Amino acid sequence: MGSAGGTRTFLRPLAAALVVALLAGVGCGGAAEAPTGENIDAADDGNGDGERERVPDVRFRYFDGTEGSPADFAGTPVVINFWASWCPPCITEMPAFEAVHRELSPQVAFLGINVGDEPGSARELAERTGVTYPLAEDPDSGIFQAFGGFGMPTTVLVDPEGMIVHMISSRLRAQDLRALIAEHLGI
Repeated sequence: MGSAGGTRTFLRPLAAALVVALLAGVGCGGAAEAPTGENIDAADDGNGDGERERVPDVRFRYFDGTEGSPADFAGTPVVINFWASWCPPCITEMPAFEAVHRELSPQVAFLGINVGDEPGSARELAERTGVTYPLAEDPDSGIFQAFGGFGMPTTVLVDPEGMIVHMISSRLRAQDLRALIAEHLGI
């Protein structure tokens, strides 16, 4: 019986190390210094036809209680950022998004969509990080799923015609976001 107990004693730290490694690797998007998450170039969706996807026809409620949809931004390029207060990389990138928003507004619209949070937690984080661009709620993650979201944070770049041109699931620094906007939206 001594060897079985010894095996369990050995396996517990190993299992804990594996859990930590998995959480660090996938987390809610990773916390690397440069974007290391999954990139999807919507102009090349992998099926060889070169077709892009239209932004899903969804409705959401802004933090101020009014309703909206991605169609409200027609004619303007949009950066849509899916975030949550329980996601450390999301929290880290919010001031960077605010800085780029201030630099590029009104050429580029910004929309933050909070996924699966309690309204109080989301609002408190927005105030603490200084975000001033429009924020909306996605309490049941339905909007995130409609966009094909797969990790947090996720950022979607939409052209003026309402077509998704790029999507990335990773924490972005201001310079990373500027580079993606220049490359995919031409601004």
